[in-house]
Amino acid sequence: SVTAVMETRKCIQSQGKSLVELSQQDIISCDPNNHKCGGDRLDNTYKFLEREGTVSLQCKPYESERGTAPLCVRSCRNPNLMYNKIKARAGSWRFLPTINDIKTEIYTNGPVSAGMATYEDFQFYKGDIYIHTTGRQTDHHAVVILGWGYDQRYQSEYWILRNSWGPSW
Repeated sequence: SVTAVMETRKCIQSQGKSLVELSQQDIISCDPNNHKCGGDRLDNTYKFLEREGTVSLQCKPYESERGTAPLCVRSCRNPNLMYNKIKARAGSWRFLPTINDIKTEIYTNGPVSAGMATYEDFQFYKGDIYIHTTGRQTDHHAVVILGWGYDQRYQSEYWILRNSWGPSW
């Protein structure tokens, strides 16, 4: 979620000239405060990116899909690429306490990272608007909030999210 926000905001700020994809693996493997494949708090990840940064996805592709994190290696998988860290701007994260604060931030600066509680019924979500109806809470998941809308059918506002679980999900 955090790398997706950073990539998108960098692209917006550069008016489409910066299209870099960032390495989640570098964060998972190299942040000593990260819980590796057990996840991490969004604020901790932002602090790491402000302090250390991360490399491009080309330099260090994602390898933790099986639930194990390789050791931190400070070089690119491809030796022909430079190991250049891209940092988040200092003070780039902050807690947004209200729905209007979140909307204003998205409208002004681009997408935001958020934590979402997931429930047993979420695994069966196929599209449209997700409404929790059954099952216990299973986890928390980091997502990107891209926008919002209002659904007449449910008479309810909703968030437009980007999930990172991949196309097979």
